Formats: sequence, structure tokens, C-alpha cells
Amino acid sequence: MEKLFVLAGKAGTGKDSIASIIKEKNSLKKVIIYPCTVYLKRYVSQIYGWGGSEEDKPRGILQNLGREIKEIYPDYFLKRMDEDIRFLSNYCDIMIITGIRLYSELVFLKEKYNGILIKVEKKELDKKLNDNEKNDITETDVDMFKEYDYIIDNDDNFDELYKKISSLLEEVK
Repeated sequence: MEKLFVLAGKAGTGKDSIASIIKEKNSLKKVIIYPCTVYLKRYVSQIYGWGGSEEDKPRGILQNLGREIKEIYPDYFLKRMDEDIRFLSNYCDIMIITGIRLYSELVFLKEKYNGILIKVEKKELDKKLNDNEKNDITETDVDMFKEYDYIIDNDDNFDELYKKISSLLEEVK
């Protein structure tokens, strides 16, 4: 694996859109987009019957179940992600991890994999979150981390975002 991009940010900031742009701009390379929430979403789907759509995402349930798992197995998600990165890195040139929300995940990915840490910010966030969901550690912890390699302001239209990501990619060549 040549590069590991790590996209961190609150709900609705555009992490998945940025991952798609990075993949498109590297079309001649093998790129894997890895959503770090893959296991948590699978568990919520199996336990609660959620179909996986963004429109009816049970964010509160995802946050609560994630917290319950971490109380029992503190490094569970980090270990799963580490195993997946180690395996998948043999099959790609570039990996993009989306959905990073916690300080400990950012530190881990920087220290172990020297990931390119990108924080995505947007002033007008998703209005679907209630106050409890907005104040959950998974929405606030990304602001505690101060050592991002890049911060992308995603308050413009898609064309502007595309230009920003294109510029960033030129810089990290």
C-alpha cells in the first residue's frame, strides 16, 4: 500500500464524497474504500433489522451499541480495523478509511500506519441528529484531535470540493 488516507469528521460532513473523489482521481491505481463502521453497522442490522440505508440510519442505536461493545472489549474495533488494514493493504495501492470519529483511532492510524489524516468540516451539519446524538463522543472527539495533516472545509458546492481534493492530492503525490 502506497498511501493511507484517513477521513475524519462529524455526521454529514462529506467524508464518503471525498473518498469517492480520491478514488476517481486515482483511477489507474487499485483503491479500497474501507468504512471503519462496517462491523458496527452489520451488528445493528442483524440485531435490530436495520436495512442499512442512510435515510433511516438509527444513529442513537449505533452510538449506544458501539459504546456497549467498547465497555466490554475496549480495543475491539481498533483490532478489527488493524487486521483488515494489514490484510487489505496487500491488495491495493491506496486505502481510504472513512467514518473515523474517535481520538484514539486517529492516534493509532497515524502512529502505526502514518496515515494522511484529513478532517472534514462543514458549518451546516445534518439536522437529523438530536441533541444526544450531536453531543455523543462520536460527534465531539474529532475536535479534540489537533494534529490533522489537512482540514477540508466542505461548505461549498461539489465542484469546489472536487477542486480542494484535487489540490490536496497534488500536494501528497
